[in-house]
Amino acid sequence: MMQWYKLLHIVGVILFFAGFVGALLSQRFADRAQDPRIVAHTFKIMNFNDRWLTPVSIVLILVGGFGAASRAGLSLVKTGWILWSLVLFGISGVIFLARALPLQHKIEEMATSGQDEFDWAAYGRLSRAWSKWAHLAFVAVLVALVLMVFRPSLPVP
Repeated sequence: MMQWYKLLHIVGVILFFAGFVGALLSQRFADRAQDPRIVAHTFKIMNFNDRWLTPVSIVLILVGGFGAASRAGLSLVKTGWILWSLVLFGISGVIFLARALPLQHKIEEMATSGQDEFDWAAYGRLSRAWSKWAHLAFVAVLVALVLMVFRPSLPVP
């Protein structure tokens, strides 16, 4: 049973990171394309993924991780690398939900509004802000991944 939990956890992590990296790269390509239709399409796909695929990956990560930790007899709050990984995962989620996701929706709305003249200056500001917050959220989960892989001995408050 332990192997199934690990498999769920790893599949969830792969899906989660693929979505994150795909979004970060897609945004760069959309910026370079200088075409509102590509911007609209890119952010529409990002929003679809964050509505349907990201929650599935998060559930797989949590169910698999909690199950594997439980089967291994590891405490979630007394094992430093697990605790701090969960804290970072939560911080990433808060950053993404509070900052990056609203910007994604705003960019998609702006790009699909059908205006004759696309406001590239406004898009640039939104895109840079989205990139900043998305990268910050990504770094938090990347550090959590490093903790999961190397499992250092970390203090528990």
